[in-house]
Order: sequence, then structure tokens, then C-alpha cells
Amino acid sequence: MNDQTNQLHTQKTIELPEIDEPLAQAFARAYVDEDKNALKACLSIFQRDVKLSLKMSTLLLANDLVKAAISDAESKEEDTLPSKTKYLKWLWDQMENANTDDAKTKYARLYADARSFIEKPQTQQQTNVQVVVPRVLAQPIHQSDEEWEAAVAKQQFDLIEDAKKDM
Repeated sequence: MNDQTNQLHTQKTIELPEIDEPLAQAFARAYVDEDKNALKACLSIFQRDVKLSLKMSTLLLANDLVKAAISDAESKEEDTLPSKTKYLKWLWDQMENANTDDAKTKYARLYADARSFIEKPQTQQQTNVQVVVPRVLAQPIHQSDEEWEAAVAKQQFDLIEDAKKDM
């Protein structure tokens, strides 16, 4: 048997970079930007090197320096997003400082919409009304068969007389 067939191919060893402050900061920003997906964050840092990114994603999340950088990046992200109160105050200030009536109206509408002063229409209205259409045939009620025959004979006689007049 040949010795070469019995040997397994050895995998190339990947050198892992040292986890320092710049790498921790870069990973933390990428981690927060990628919705806390460590692999995506590593892929963006390590130029799409999948093997290195897989190994580093688990190592970086376990590192204390990186954990501190992630919590710092998350707190900075929360500071940059305005709260509803800040947004409403900003809209009010813009409305008061607007130069034209049209701009004031637009800011007032945005403010009223954000405060839920304007009721939004329902997309589907539920109506539980049942409409009953009775099937009715209008028919005169006669006391007896003889009365009915007399009414039919009179109606027929009247129709014939009306037809003779038109001739």
C-alpha cells in the first residue's frame, strides 16, 4: 500500500490575531451594526475570510475587553436615537420657528399624528348586519273562489274594453 494514500491532508493552521483595543472597538461597532450577529461582524472585519471569522467570532464574544466595548457601543447607539419625547419637542420647536404658514401646518400635522391626536381610519370595518329579504308575492286575498272568479272576469272584461277603445 502506498504511504501517501494513508495520510490525511493536513489543514493549514490559521494564525489568530491578538485581541487588542482597536480590534475590540471595530468588532463592537460591527457587532452592533449587524444586529448582534458575531459572524457577520467578523466577516466584515476580516475581509470575508470564513475560517478566521468563525474562530474569531467565538473568541471575541468571550473576551472581557470586547464585552466592555460592545456595551459601550450599545450605549452610544441608544444615545444617538431620539426618544419620542425628544422627537415631539423637536417637532414643536420646528413648528414654532417655521417661517411660513404652510410649514407650520405641516409640522403641526406631524406633531398631532405623533401624539395620536389624529385618529387613524380602520382598514377593515366589521359589520355584523344581516339583511333578510323576504320573498313575497303580492296577491289580493279573496273570501271565496266565487269572488275570485268574479274579480277575474271583471278584470278581463275591463282589459277587453280598453283594447277596443284604442282601435
